[in-house]
Amino acid sequence: MRMNLMIATSNMGNAMPSHSDVSSMIPHDGGNLYDIIVIGMQEATFGGADDIARGMEEEEEEGDGKVGKVGGEGKKPHLSQKGKRFSAPSIVGKVGKVVRKVEEKFRGVTSTSDTSYNKFTPQNRKGAAFSFDSPSPSADSTALHSMLSSHLPSYSPCVRYQRGEMRLHIYVRTALVPALTDVEVAAENTGIGHLLANKGGIAARITFIDTSLSFVTCHIQAHEGKEHFQRRCTDLSEILAGTKLGNPKRYDVSLISHHTFVFGDLNFRTDYGKGKKENKEICWKALARGDFQDIYNHDELMRAVCNGECLTGFQEGDCSTFPPTFKVNRHVRGSLGEGLSVEDIYNPQRTPSYCDRILYTSLAGLDGRLKQVKLEAVPSYAASDHNPVRSMFHIDVPTIDKFGLHFPSALMSRRPKEESELRARNSPSKVDSARIVRDLSETPDFDLDHPTLTSEKVENEDEQEADVDYDRICKLTFFDMRCRNLTEMDPSITGGGSDPYIQFVPLSDHLLKGQHKSHRRNTTNHAFSHFARTATHRKNVNPVFDDVVELEIDLSREKDLMIGKFIALTVMDHDDLSEDDLIGTVVINLASLVGGDGGNGVRLRREKGGTSRIEVSKPVMRDCTVQGHLECTVEMCWMDGKMVRTTRSKNFDRPGECCSCS
Repeated sequence: MRMNLMIATSNMGNAMPSHSDVSSMIPHDGGNLYDIIVIGMQEATFGGADDIARGMEEEEEEGDGKVGKVGGEGKKPHLSQKGKRFSAPSIVGKVGKVVRKVEEKFRGVTSTSDTSYNKFTPQNRKGAAFSFDSPSPSADSTALHSMLSSHLPSYSPCVRYQRGEMRLHIYVRTALVPALTDVEVAAENTGIGHLLANKGGIAARITFIDTSLSFVTCHIQAHEGKEHFQRRCTDLSEILAGTKLGNPKRYDVSLISHHTFVFGDLNFRTDYGKGKKENKEICWKALARGDFQDIYNHDELMRAVCNGECLTGFQEGDCSTFPPTFKVNRHVRGSLGEGLSVEDIYNPQRTPSYCDRILYTSLAGLDGRLKQVKLEAVPSYAASDHNPVRSMFHIDVPTIDKFGLHFPSALMSRRPKEESELRARNSPSKVDSARIVRDLSETPDFDLDHPTLTSEKVENEDEQEADVDYDRICKLTFFDMRCRNLTEMDPSITGGGSDPYIQFVPLSDHLLKGQHKSHRRNTTNHAFSHFARTATHRKNVNPVFDDVVELEIDLSREKDLMIGKFIALTVMDHDDLSEDDLIGTVVINLASLVGGDGGNGVRLRREKGGTSRIEVSKPVMRDCTVQGHLECTVEMCWMDGKMVRTTRSKNFDRPGECCSCS
């Protein structure tokens, strides 16, 4: 089954867009194409009430007359008594207008948020009757929300969040809202002292039919020069570090989401390695001859991603298919080759650059489920000095068979009695998933061969334990573990270096069964103290671990089967007097143990006796930057019947000969 996603990003230049501007960026009602529409906005505060009304009036002058539901079709929007007072043609009103503009600017620099997001839980997934806004949203927020809601009448907003001048909106087709199970939002300022919100980012994580998606919109350091480039790379890492979601909040969203998207005005510039004046001259000559590829080849962000300086592992579509998005002249609609010259479109004082970007990544082995089908700029958007960028994606939702299992039947046989029991447990469903499939079918290119059924949750823990099927329990054994070139976490005054150990954290609830064995489990991170771990190596950034760690994986619950399940090998730095520090993480896709795609750095070997073994060699990641490298071997064997045998010597040489695998 496939879901269609659209992402658009726009630096709005603090100018209220007209309806035609919005229509140029987002098709009316999604063009009947998209299931989820995500909009990232920067410089998205619009001054006083008069400025907002003027932006709406511009649309009426163009003959459309659609200004949203707030004021009714063809009328100025009602902007609250506060807005009306500031627009009064009196001395007091004029003073008030100045105060209003100062207030808006101040809010754009310092505020945390003036709107909230709806928390989706299984108890409140009831369609479009949500409450999103704060008790007193600003006039520009009210007008913008009204315009977008009227533009997308078949959608419900699940996120409308503002931090300073940044906004993140996520709209889901109303008929598909029951497929959402959770929404989380966090934001991070990267302005002075991490207090000013003129720059920073907003992250949201949603789950759509058991596929988790994270969206991070950013507005980061501007200007040309190496110091500004380095600050942009640092800003991206700080945004990811400051917007950790989930509970507890240890990992950045790219490590806990099946697919992650980073977009916004990232402000990376065109750099030919020359001085500012010469850079601009070379770039303008390339523009004049239509050589966008040459400009994109000298893009800072593309170089930084390739060199591992930021967003390591992320991908991007080919931006050279359209001209740079910055810095364009406002109120110019059109692009090069449409009767407009370079001088007509671009500001002569700046080096044209691809500032507005959309990048994406997937967890190990899930790359094939995400396909970017289009990436393009929107030169017809005239309100800003940036051209918006939008991208369209197909996302394959994991196949779920008629029993509601995320596990290919070929990988595990079921007896007739088991099938009847599973059928009974899966009926009735709390979510009308058949209706969701029908709604998805109304959009193009959806596969209806695998209807989705989600099982009813078992409320009684005793009933859950009674349902355990020991034929669906396997044991994972980790050995031959080593790291190299780990980041030094300790200050030089104490001798530098790091005191690393590896901790094994499942990224799915209830995935581990019972107790697990490791060298030691004590840690000062109390939220993670019950997870298996290795011994600590003191002052060693290239540790070789002699430990053997065993985990029992419980695959008995329908929603906890191996496909789409991950283990985080978390490299920590031990501290005696404070909480241990995160060095970085390697995420392993458990599907790789049963023949699925484990992604780069994972190689599968099948052994005798029904066991399988993967060899892992992957970078240690933190906030999308490389912090070292980890290698290990993982062996999986199925437990036979109800005899769950876990005895193993810590000094064995041949893991395949343990008692439970023989």
